[in-house]
Amino acid sequence: MRIVHIVHKALPDAHADSEQLVNTMAALGAAGAEAVLAIPADGGTETPALATSYQVPDTFETVYCGQPKARHPFLASYAHARTVLTATEFSGTDAFVTRRPEVARLAARLGRPVLLDSYKPWPDMVPFGRGWFRRLASRPSFLGALPHSNFAAESFRRARVAENRLLVAHNGFAPARLEPRLARGEARQKLGLSGSRPIALYAGRLAMDKGLAAILEMARAMPDVLFILLGSAGDGPVEQASQGRENVQIRPRTDFAGIAPHLFAADVLLIPPTAAPLRKRRNVVLPLKTYLYLGSGRPTLAPDLPDTAELLKHDDTAYLVPPDDIKAGICGLRHLLDDRPLADRLARNALALATHFTWRARADKILGFLAAKKAAR
Repeated sequence: MRIVHIVHKALPDAHADSEQLVNTMAALGAAGAEAVLAIPADGGTETPALATSYQVPDTFETVYCGQPKARHPFLASYAHARTVLTATEFSGTDAFVTRRPEVARLAARLGRPVLLDSYKPWPDMVPFGRGWFRRLASRPSFLGALPHSNFAAESFRRARVAENRLLVAHNGFAPARLEPRLARGEARQKLGLSGSRPIALYAGRLAMDKGLAAILEMARAMPDVLFILLGSAGDGPVEQASQGRENVQIRPRTDFAGIAPHLFAADVLLIPPTAAPLRKRRNVVLPLKTYLYLGSGRPTLAPDLPDTAELLKHDDTAYLVPPDDIKAGICGLRHLLDDRPLADRLARNALALATHFTWRARADKILGFLAAKKAAR
């Protein structure tokens, strides 16, 4: 089965959406599909180096396509998509994959089989979106939407997209990236972290729109806890707000091999206890770090929100607190640090759950969906 993902930017980059698409395509290739990334002509790195950069198997192909000149980025990406969809080298493709609704519509209009891979609740976000997506889903060439969460899938259901055009395909993690597993003390020694005070860790892009202000407030109230924020790309607002705080340590963005020791060094992993990224911007829906946190064998403190609640259950796989209640976040973190049996139980349960959410599991689910579509034609 040939699957072509239409990529609209240079790779590699440090964004979670790029990590997601490369890991998915590598897993599809490992599962037996002919997986291809169709990247703009000036779009970056050849396959072996790209696989090395993302630490994935070299099981996919990169093809660089001519990109007609366009002044506006939207027009440039649309022109690139048209080039891919009409290229003779991609004839016979079983499924084109895109993250962009307008490209999915273009593919459907051209009669090309297409999947919309979506972490956003698109029908609820676009003016008149429900009718637009319902019409898109009714086109014969539209194979379906692949929302990354039930939270996003519900927006398609509200648009009356048929259930057979929906596949909730949760993201995942690569277990091999967490090997070798380190004891807490070993990880701290490797990272040069001395002292015995507890560590609360956030790993991801350091930006206020990710909810980091909530973590900084917690740090102000808990001077005995070391808060490590892993993922700095420079001197931004988070870095500036952390200056002079003895118990906040900013660490630079690292490669995937460098993330695991930080996770193992922590006593508690943090998802910012705020609803702002989900409810105001809707740019963080079931964040990718959730899966890596689950697989790390460390307890997670997170906000009680409808997207993360699909995986994180209070007092089972995580410790959940009301969003935007800093006092509750502080009390929750203190509880996890003081109650080691509770923390260990949550970590064990999370680790057991994580085995069901790997990139290979996602790939197998997508291939099963496509095989059923092909058999029904």
